[in-house]
This record gives sequence, C-alpha cells and structure tokens, in this order.
Amino acid sequence: MKIISAFLLIILFVSCKKNSSQDYTINSLVQIVVVDNNDNDLLDTNTNGFIPLDDITLTVSGDNDMNNGKPPFYPYFTTIDFASPVETKIIRWSDALNKNSLEIVLDHTFSNTNTIIEWNNGFSPDTLRGEMIFDKKRRVVKCVKLYLNEDIVWTETSNQNRIVKIKKPTFIENK
Repeated sequence: MKIISAFLLIILFVSCKKNSSQDYTINSLVQIVVVDNNDNDLLDTNTNGFIPLDDITLTVSGDNDMNNGKPPFYPYFTTIDFASPVETKIIRWSDALNKNSLEIVLDHTFSNTNTIIEWNNGFSPDTLRGEMIFDKKRRVVKCVKLYLNEDIVWTETSNQNRIVKIKKPTFIENK
C-alpha cells in the first residue's frame, strides 16, 4: 500500500507544471468629474461652459524610479509586449455620481505615471500622477496612490473607486 501511495504521489508531482502564463490584469481606470464653482457638470452638453471630448488632450509620461528603472511588472513578466495603452478617454454618465465623468486609463508601464489633461478651452491644465505597483499574488498592475496637481486625492486604502473631482472657474469666455 505504501508503494502505491508513493507512486501516486510521484505521479501527482510530475504531472503538475508551473503556470507559465503571461496574463495579468491592469487596474488603472480613473473617473474624473469636472464641475464649475456652482457644481454644474462641465462634461454635460447642456451646461454653459461645456467641455467637448474633442477639446480634451492627454499627454502621458512617467518613470520607473520606484522599480530600479523597470516597469512595475518586471521581473515577473518579461516575454510579452509591454506597449503603453492607447490614449483612452471616454465621457460616460454615472448614475452613482449623478454626473458625467471623463474616464481615462493610466499608463501601467511606468511605476510613476503622469497624465497631463489639457482642456483646450481656456482652463488651466491638470496633472494626474499615479503610483503603480505589481501585486504578484493577484497578478495585477494597479494604482496605489493618485495625485491631482501634486495633492493626494486617492489611496488604495480609501476603500472607494478612483474618482477625482476637478473644479474649474464658472465660465470662461472663448476668445
């Protein structure tokens, strides 16, 4: 009986193979609510001072200083293409927020990622900075801290979605 048990145990170990999957999840979505001083939704087409999606420009940069010059997922994933995400920006209605939000995806290839948001309508630009890490246990690249113009606005321990509220002056005349 011992010989059969040992044989089955050897077969079990030999048949197991290490997971060589290069799959991981990216969790870097940020929702941005843009309002004026009266809390009017500036992403709503019916609001005076409305900001059209076509007027919003994103400029992405970053560094990997937090990970010795390597992307957050290195050395766990080294064989797949680490392309930065395509510039993604969507305006979507949120029932929970009762407002439109600009949804953007932070670049997961940097441990410190910066996204400059140019409103192109007279409003001053805003900078989102995210600190990204790779959680090897859950196999996810995720944002753990989020800053708006160098003020911390969200942390992983906040137990809430990544929602940033940006206030702009009530109305700027187009020149």
